[in-house]
Amino acid sequence: MIFGNREVHAGQRYKHFKGRIYTVDGIARHTEIKSMVLVIYHITGKYEQGLFARPIEMFLSLTDKKKYPQAKQKYRFQLLAKESKNG
Repeated sequence: MIFGNREVHAGQRYKHFKGRIYTVDGIARHTEIKSMVLVIYHITGKYEQGLFARPIEMFLSLTDKKKYPQAKQKYRFQLLAKESKNG
């Protein structure tokens, strides 16, 4: 699914700017306010693993460089390169 100038699909892996890795499990619509959310699965790091939902606008947003000046990523969640099928 395309949102602005970025594209998100189930199965893609993303790195949060703080280093945790997530997989997009799916795209859903909030039942009350009708906004779109991503269902993501946290797979690495010291925090609780499991399913979480995050508004798409927040997921695709730029990293707040004023709040996090040490952040190296442009986006809050950066798409990871596809893994090679040969190893």
